[in-house]
Amino acid sequence: MTKTEIQSEALDRARNGQALTNYPAIFAGFMAKGIAEADIKPRENVLTFNAWKAIGRSVKKGEHGVKIVTFVDCSSKGRDTENGEQVDVTYRKSHTVTVFHVSQTEPTADRDARFADRPQRHPRSQWASGHGRYPPIDPDHVRDPGEDAADRWNETHGDRF
Repeated sequence: MTKTEIQSEALDRARNGQALTNYPAIFAGFMAKGIAEADIKPRENVLTFNAWKAIGRSVKKGEHGVKIVTFVDCSSKGRDTENGEQVDVTYRKSHTVTVFHVSQTEPTADRDARFADRPQRHPRSQWASGHGRYPPIDPDHVRDPGEDAADRWNETHGDRF
């Protein structure tokens, strides 16, 4: 699945879900964060990270959401015990997700504009260029580990033989 497919599916699940079992946890969690009860509207202004991305909003850096439990429909192939033929088995699997209030988000365009002046780099570019934690390997100056060990021995014990 692509990112956009994941995000649109998350938004669809958030908007069209039927369960109300997480509402007490959502209200309690966001009220503890100082958000008024009247401002908390699950499925409208309380959504998952990917659902906010699908709408065009980004969760602000450092924000902590409220964890809730959802159930995801799954299917697998199994064997029927009576006649041994293959049967599709569907079940629901519990899954923990984090939801965020609209006050914890910002429009993605505003976020991108704020970070536009920063140079965009590949996460491993510093390491690959040799400016990161590990120095680049120079094949002309590669030493034998045994030679290094012998040098250390001679430094501490002298050349006895």
